[in-house]
Amino acid sequence: MRVRRRPSVPVRPAPAPRRAYHPTRAEQETILRWDREDDQVHVWTASPVTWRKLERLGIAPIRETPFPGGAVAGRSYRIPLSRFRWGLKRAGVKAPGRRVAVRSAA
Repeated sequence: MRVRRRPSVPVRPAPAPRRAYHPTRAEQETILRWDREDDQVHVWTASPVTWRKLERLGIAPIRETPFPGGAVAGRSYRIPLSRFRWGLKRAGVKAPGRRVAVRSAA
């Protein structure tokens, strides 16, 4: 009786487990988009801080963008324009006509 041998097949080693990807602060961006015709503000963010803030406000994500490993890279939201506020604070500029009290060194 003859025993047939299978041709040797090179076996690849199992891939090393990938480390979890952690985006840098520069990559944790937030994009806001709204226009005059739509009553919604579209938000995409990769910032976990912004995720938590929106969660506290009761705004649920409508879509998640995954990394290839399955972790969440970003989330999309729609916010009604009536609930959205946006503004800038003045930096180092005092309002005109405002007096500032100064203590004397007595």
